[in-house]
Amino acid sequence: MKPILIGNWKMNGTKETWRPLARNIAQQMQFMQGVHAVVCPPPPAVGEVAQELAGQTHVALGAQSVHHQEAGAYTGGVSAPMLASLGTEYVMVGHSERRKLYVEEQGTVLRLQQCWRHGMTPMLCVGESLKEHEEGKGIHCLDMQLQDALYGVSVIEEGKLVVAYEPVWAISSVSGGKTAEPKDLEESFRFIRAFLVERFGDVGYTLPIVYGGSVNPENAAEYMNIPEVQGLMVGAASLDAVKFVAIAQAMAEKKA
Repeated sequence: MKPILIGNWKMNGTKETWRPLARNIAQQMQFMQGVHAVVCPPPPAVGEVAQELAGQTHVALGAQSVHHQEAGAYTGGVSAPMLASLGTEYVMVGHSERRKLYVEEQGTVLRLQQCWRHGMTPMLCVGESLKEHEEGKGIHCLDMQLQDALYGVSVIEEGKLVVAYEPVWAISSVSGGKTAEPKDLEESFRFIRAFLVERFGDVGYTLPIVYGGSVNPENAAEYMNIPEVQGLMVGAASLDAVKFVAIAQAMAEKKA
């Protein structure tokens, strides 16, 4: 299984910058055969980036969120059919910023089902807050989030789910610069893998688990050393093609 590198562009860029960034990443990633890359531009940029990535296979198109309904009076919503029609292959579901800022705690399983129904792979984001971490409730938080997101889901196809562990307390924009040491994360990754195996059987071993939280070219290799980590989710560094590809290089070398 190739390690997966996910670039979350968040609410950054303009029409003048989206396609050049996607183009630069795609051009450089064609030499990185050992890593599967996904870029997740902001909603207005998905169509632009889709055009730039058309016809190549080494960088996949992703989206940052999806609505739990297919259509309707949901001003500002982005539906799964909309994303699928643009060639989107992956969709982030449950990102901590969507949970906190846009109150998307409910309906996660419906968002996952929307992705599957329209042929896209959801990237389920889970992770505890600083308060939960300090109170020793991290594993309990992960259990609750996974149980909620996968409620009623007992069978899944191989490769049709990515789980991204993004401890909120380790995101630099939230923590004030604090980052997580790899040893602080191992228990959480073991728990997530055990959960997936218990729920889905042997398929649970094949579902990628990635880490997100202040990842950069300097620390990428350390995080890839964690046994269950099969990829990385990158924020700020994904806005720089050179840094993004440097992270991919570090990943490829570690998993070679």
